[in-house]
Amino acid sequence: MHLFQHPTIAELARVVQNRVLVLPCCSDAAVGSPWEWGTGWGTGWGQNGQQNGIEESYPLSPMQHGILFHSLHERDAAMYVVQWTATLQGDLDCVAFQRAWQSVLDRHPVLRTSFIWEGSDEPRQVVHPVHPHLVVPWNDEDWRGFGPDEQHERMRRFLQEDQVRGFHPSHPPLMRLNLFRVADDTFSLVWTLHHAILDGWSVGLLLREVFAAYQVFSQHQAFHRQPCRPYRDFIFWLQQQDLSQARAFWQRRLGGFTAPTPLIHATPDEPGSGTARYVEQHHPLPIALATALRDFARTNQLTPGTVFEGVWALLLSRYSGESDVVFGETVSGRTIDLAGVEEMIGPCINTLPVRVQVSPEVPLRSWLKDLQHQQVEARQYEQAPLVLIQQWSDLKPGVPLFRSLLNVENYPGGTRSFETGVENLRLTSSHAVERTNYPLNLSVREGDTLELRIIYDTHVFDAETIRRLAGHVQVLLTGMVQQPQRTVGSLPLLTTEEWQALVRTASEQRGPYPDQCVHHLFDAQAAHTPHATAVTFRNEHLSYQALADRANRLAHVLQQYGVSPDRPVAVCLERCPDLPVALLAILKAGGAYLPLDPAAPAARLAAILEEACPVLLLTHTPLAGLLTEATSGVPLCCLDTPELEEMLAAMPATPPDSPVNPGHLAYIIYTSGSTGRPKGVLVPHRGLSNLAQVLRQTFGAGVGDRVLQFSSPTFDASLWDMSLALFSGATLCLASREEIMPGPPLLHTLHHLGITIASFPPSVLACLPDTPLPALHTLILGGEACPADLVARWAPGRRLFNVYGPTECSICATIAACANDGQRPPIGSPIANTEAYVLDAQGQPVPIGVVGELYLGGVGVARGYLEQPVLTQERFVAHPFRSEPEARLYRTGDLVRLRADGQLEFVGRRDEQVKVHGVRIEPGEIERVLRQHPLVQDTVVVARVLDWEAAPEQASLSLVAYLVPHGSLPDPNELRRFLQQQLPSPMIPTVFVEMEQLPLTSSGKVDRRALPAPPPRRAGMNGTNGTNGMNGTNGTNGTPETTLQQAIAAVWRRVLHLEQVNLHDNFFDLGGHSLHLGQVYSDVRAMTGKTITIVDLFHYPTIASLSRFLGQGNGDETLEPGRPAVPVTEGYGTNGSNGTNGMSKTNEANGTNGSNGTNGANGANGSNGTNSPDNAKGKERLRRQLKQHQR
Repeated sequence: MHLFQHPTIAELARVVQNRVLVLPCCSDAAVGSPWEWGTGWGTGWGQNGQQNGIEESYPLSPMQHGILFHSLHERDAAMYVVQWTATLQGDLDCVAFQRAWQSVLDRHPVLRTSFIWEGSDEPRQVVHPVHPHLVVPWNDEDWRGFGPDEQHERMRRFLQEDQVRGFHPSHPPLMRLNLFRVADDTFSLVWTLHHAILDGWSVGLLLREVFAAYQVFSQHQAFHRQPCRPYRDFIFWLQQQDLSQARAFWQRRLGGFTAPTPLIHATPDEPGSGTARYVEQHHPLPIALATALRDFARTNQLTPGTVFEGVWALLLSRYSGESDVVFGETVSGRTIDLAGVEEMIGPCINTLPVRVQVSPEVPLRSWLKDLQHQQVEARQYEQAPLVLIQQWSDLKPGVPLFRSLLNVENYPGGTRSFETGVENLRLTSSHAVERTNYPLNLSVREGDTLELRIIYDTHVFDAETIRRLAGHVQVLLTGMVQQPQRTVGSLPLLTTEEWQALVRTASEQRGPYPDQCVHHLFDAQAAHTPHATAVTFRNEHLSYQALADRANRLAHVLQQYGVSPDRPVAVCLERCPDLPVALLAILKAGGAYLPLDPAAPAARLAAILEEACPVLLLTHTPLAGLLTEATSGVPLCCLDTPELEEMLAAMPATPPDSPVNPGHLAYIIYTSGSTGRPKGVLVPHRGLSNLAQVLRQTFGAGVGDRVLQFSSPTFDASLWDMSLALFSGATLCLASREEIMPGPPLLHTLHHLGITIASFPPSVLACLPDTPLPALHTLILGGEACPADLVARWAPGRRLFNVYGPTECSICATIAACANDGQRPPIGSPIANTEAYVLDAQGQPVPIGVVGELYLGGVGVARGYLEQPVLTQERFVAHPFRSEPEARLYRTGDLVRLRADGQLEFVGRRDEQVKVHGVRIEPGEIERVLRQHPLVQDTVVVARVLDWEAAPEQASLSLVAYLVPHGSLPDPNELRRFLQQQLPSPMIPTVFVEMEQLPLTSSGKVDRRALPAPPPRRAGMNGTNGTNGMNGTNGTNGTPETTLQQAIAAVWRRVLHLEQVNLHDNFFDLGGHSLHLGQVYSDVRAMTGKTITIVDLFHYPTIASLSRFLGQGNGDETLEPGRPAVPVTEGYGTNGSNGTNGMSKTNEANGTNGSNGTNGANGANGSNGTNSPDNAKGKERLRRQLKQHQR
């Protein structure tokens, strides 16, 4: 204990004279091993007769070591204190009864044992001789004067106080008796003992002996018993065991298991850290079920222990979603080759890990027989200490092997319905309460029936969760005995009532919705608020009436081009008023809106246009030339030409006639595809119309509200922004890409435009300083997980929501109002007319708190993917809970859990899909392109957090590509340029890590968890001291020297969390990205007073080149007078990146970082490759990259 209290050498030296020894733990998280101590098991046996009041002393068993360790370490007197309570009915002679207890104390040395650990090289158990002063602590009270309720309350208080009282392990005896007379012929007995001296088996043996002695003493006769084998013989037997074979066995049995099986997630009754508080629940099984279980076990030649091992393994597997589970099991330790061990009094038990492979397709009976065979094999090595088994496993030190414990009680005679053997004296209602150090414990007790006793930590679980767990055990048992021919995976888990409630909860959000097309909702709003401002962009403003009129005129033009229902019209525009005009016009004409990104590679645009076959493409003249290569014969219509204006003027301002209905397509959004091919999601009007109503009802926007159009037009989130404003009477506020760059530019825009409602990914909001925004009364976060501390920063004084929804389900499926409670916010509950099911691998609902895959249904579900019928069939599945043949569910691939309050909590992804800054990305698409490079043999792309030093709420994911090259090392800039020809900028990895080979699992798949972490960002890699810097400048002087250079360097260091930067370091090679650019842009402009754009930061990515540019090329690298060298601005956090980085090298597939890490490509002055302002293709790529970053 002193090691925990005095962790430094100086502190420990002050108490070293006490020679306090910290006991190793018997649990799986122990830090030491008594079996390896030099003085532990080879020496230390002593028989001193009556000398110094000690009969004998000897070492502890491994289980005793662990019990004593936790008793002392936890500073909890109740730890491993057992309270055995029972009711005695009949004529009880209290004097004879007390004498009987004293006789067993005198007879058994283990009951006269105490434990010492101070002043000794190791903990020892000391047997004290029989002595008149060594008596059983005894207390008897007469409670007959109290009523039943008062007696019950007194007993409750007594048990609580008695347990807290505990024992001091060095003060024998470690047991006491309390007897309360509650009626003339009824007594309540409380036997309190320390688990270090007795186990459950011993309790039954002792009770049998106590009542045998009582019968003799009550008749005033002498009691004589033959001596039994003392507990020290068991300790000696343990000492003689050779554990080499046990070590080999447990290493084989546990090989490859590296993390404990997760338990069910629940809202604890007593949240918060601190000393665990254990309570228990009792759940007797129906007598018919208990009888059927015994018959099932006997018929199939199984032990009851095997049946419950199988049930517990199945339960843990269903709860965790893992097929390889491990739990602990208490074994009696009485099957060893030691004569008389069955009658020995003392703790012979041990705790062993049970590893079970749960294969859903295997027949139940054969699976249980295999499990029994495995456990019979394990029993040969059951005396191996758990602390050593932990060390022999593949788990890291300090990581527990398991967090749940199973105990199938098989004590001789049992204690629940104990027969006293005494005439006119019955023992009933026996019950034992014990505290352990595992958060979840299941004991199966024999009696008239079988009873489940569940002991749990209230800091981890709530009572309702445990009641559901008991019900799940019963359902699994019932399924086993009623349908033993089933496969393992087909056994039911939920009760009928629970199954019905879960299905009902998932689908109860039905209600009326406008069965209209989207543009009809806008027309109704325009008629209601015709003069309200609908759209504003700089000095341009459109009222609702003006927007409707222009959209109507353009719709007539589109119909002349042949636009009709379900036919797409492509739109390639920057943020401008023509964007909502084009959207509404396409819908009014009956077509489907297909947004394209002006910054996307020509090859990607061409592939989309070829697949979608749009009727025409709407754009602006400046973009038309760049789109020529990609259009593949698709007609272009430029919305900014005089010719079009003439056409519009000739068209009526009334809506055109169109046969379009709510089932027709409203829009097509392309998302990343896991096969390497982008997916075009086909979304009908009905889902967006339903969403529009939800937005009005949930957020209450109206005339006077100002909604920021933040998302890129190619993301469905942009339709969210437009719907939020234009279907409620609010104003849609547009801004340029530079004006909404995360950081100071976005903050300024929010202030300047007076935005009242805004929607961002959490990573964008994290970049904003804690500055008051009084107008901003509603914040909506979505696209990625939202940390709790971000809610704490932004929730006070405004409404804050967390929303979730895939493109395949009309943008949004669930909404949660965030409470500032310190917890990560959930993703909420389903919106109106949306179904949300949490299902397991077999497509069945999972219990509350259990992780499953989210399936979405309702009016928002898309038709599927354009020209991809196989993928559509795979992801849009038949509805298992509805009878309508057309009903379908969308399989999201997202892992969630349903909380008891009905809210969904996001956990992660079932596949490899990730979201980076709110952008959905399939790494497989990046991997496919990378493998086409001649220098790449193999690759895997994952998302990692790279901002090691960022604040928790600012840490976000970045893409990391691990590469196995063909011989020579690929140049990261070449890889970057290669990828940019086919992929948009958000899909370009931040870091490239070279590996000799990719780590594989035992099944031959890439082991993503074994991939090494990318090396930390390093500056100064381009100078002479850089290691493997690629295309760097070899100048000897890389230190910023001028005032301007030093000022820029100060900005970089703060934004990128670096201690130093080199004059020729590339901003993006150091991990810079779009969320950083806004901060740098703002600070540099404030610092220099010069006009600078985000494009300039891409053109001049080094301190040297940027300082020359700001000095206008004449060497005048000075600051404007009166401006500080280091800007006085608040620190803004960083997030994951979509920028660029150098190549790092890892020499081994197991994650050992090589010493030749590389960084800093093209770091001289941006004159080589994509950063060259003199390179036309480089300019185009830069422009596209910039626009992608500025989403």
